[in-house]
Amino acid sequence: MSVQVTFGTCPVPLPRAMAADPLPAIDSNLCTGCHRCVDICPTRALDQTAGKAFLSHPDLCTYCTACEDVCPVGAIALPFVIVLGPLSPSLNAVP
Repeated sequence: MSVQVTFGTCPVPLPRAMAADPLPAIDSNLCTGCHRCVDICPTRALDQTAGKAFLSHPDLCTYCTACEDVCPVGAIALPFVIVLGPLSPSLNAVP
């Protein structure tokens, strides 16, 4: 199921889970089981089973991007939802 998130005039469909609570997505087809992401995770949110990384403690994930940065095959993606809106009047003021 997708929801519509709009960036300006460009609607971008996002999975409902991503829109509600974004978490790292680990592609088990790409994961080589190198353990780098598990070792670098500062909160120990990741673990491995059957030689593949997975998010064992999503409540501990701080979205620091360390796992995504260290993955040599790009198996981890941290989706960021950017919502653009009008600037507040105080931000539009010219000094």
